[in-house]
Order: sequence, then C-alpha cells, then structure tokens
Amino acid sequence: MCMRRMSRKVQVRLFGALALALMASPQAHAAELYGMVVGIDDYVGTMNDLDGAVNDAGDVAKSLNGLGAKEVVTLFNGDATKEQIFSKWSDLVAKTKPGDTIIFSYAGHGGQEPEPQGRHDEADGMNETFLLGGFAADGAGTKERILDDEVFQWMKEADDRKVKVI
Repeated sequence: MCMRRMSRKVQVRLFGALALALMASPQAHAAELYGMVVGIDDYVGTMNDLDGAVNDAGDVAKSLNGLGAKEVVTLFNGDATKEQIFSKWSDLVAKTKPGDTIIFSYAGHGGQEPEPQGRHDEADGMNETFLLGGFAADGAGTKERILDDEVFQWMKEADDRKVKVI
C-alpha cells in the first residue's frame, strides 16, 4: 500500500475520531488535542522484527500535528521502554484539562498470556499485552510488556481528570 494513501486514511480516521470526541460534550475551555504515539520495529534478536510499524506511527504523529495537537509524544524502537512509556503518559495526562483529548496509538507486536493465579477478570482467562522492543520470554526482558490491566489504569487516570482517550 502506498504510504501517501495510508497517511490519508490515518488522517481521515483520526479526524473523524477527534470530531466525535470533541462534539461529545461542551467544554469550559478550548479543548486541546494531545497524542502519544509508540512504534516498534526492532525487537530482541531479528526474528520478530517488523517492517513498517515505525513508519505507521510516524504517519499518525504527523497527522496529529497536522490536526493542531498541542503536544505529540513519540517513542520509537529503543526509546519505547515500559519505564519511558509510563513516565511520558503520566507527564502528558498531568498537562491536560477537563474536556481535552489524548489519542494513544501503538504500532508493534501484541500478545496474550494467562492471567495470574487466583484472578478471574478475563472471560477467556488471558491478559492482552503490548510487547515492547526489549521483551524476552524469560529474565529481565519479561518486564518489557504492558498488560491490559495497566492500560486500564491509564484510562482511569485520564477519566478521573475528565480527559477523553482515543
């Protein structure tokens, strides 16, 4: 697929989602748009590398900037560590005001894993995950993944501030 056509599709989708979010409720201030864009092509070893996730993420960031986003945080490849993503997310949410919108985009590998013993939150018994570039199936690299429960906490953090997340 031509990058120019894909970029236009991304722009149309982002604009549509943004328009719906901004029309959902009146704001006391001019609502601002923020973005957090993660793209990972480079994974541990070379077998699981991707070709295009960073380009796709770059297109999303460019589209957000074109829509007048106040700030767009981009984390690509080795910069997209769990610690950096969590830190940048918290910083971004702290800058928002009620009625603002954050668009979060992730391009990279995902996975599933059994939920911890004794937990029964998932209908299928599996947690969904974003797998980051430093992820490994064992050792210290196992920490380089983001669980769906952690993403839920991010959404709650924004929701508590009355900030929309797409």
